[in-house]
Amino acid sequence: FESAYAAATRRSRGRRRAEYVSFELLEGAANEIAEFLYEAAENNGFTGEFERIQFALSFVQRLPYVPDDVSTGYDDYTKFIMETLTSLKGDCEDTSILFASILESEPFNYDAVLLEPPGHMGVGLLMQSEFDGFAYIHDGRQYYYVETTTEGWGIGQVPDQYRDSKATVYDV
Repeated sequence: FESAYAAATRRSRGRRRAEYVSFELLEGAANEIAEFLYEAAENNGFTGEFERIQFALSFVQRLPYVPDDVSTGYDDYTKFIMETLTSLKGDCEDTSILFASILESEPFNYDAVLLEPPGHMGVGLLMQSEFDGFAYIHDGRQYYYVETTTEGWGIGQVPDQYRDSKATVYDV
């Protein structure tokens, strides 16, 4: 992981946050991480579609939330997923980029977006089956809110402070 972390820290930061997900899907480690989590879920008896997603979400939510100014010394520093995984911590955009990258990858193959309510970032997930929960409408489709920074939040559950907020939606 040291060489992957070192390579990630040297990458250009001149990109929008949604492009971090695109990069990880095309050139980064997203597919390998997704395959590992998918197999780990199945090996632990989580064989249903929703169970596997929840397994991956629990993994991401267990990473401690640490603001950028504490972890990097910068006010705002978006990490590549290998930086987040190697440091085992991140803030809302770091864990959202990680989770969106995992779910967009093989074998999950989900349509995810980044959601940015004021002062925060989460993931929007287009569920492939009937689902209830809080969703943002984007391009005529319902993307269910996913909170990545705190354990215990399920798909479609949104913190009260963001329930009535508009969110900017970023396609990944």
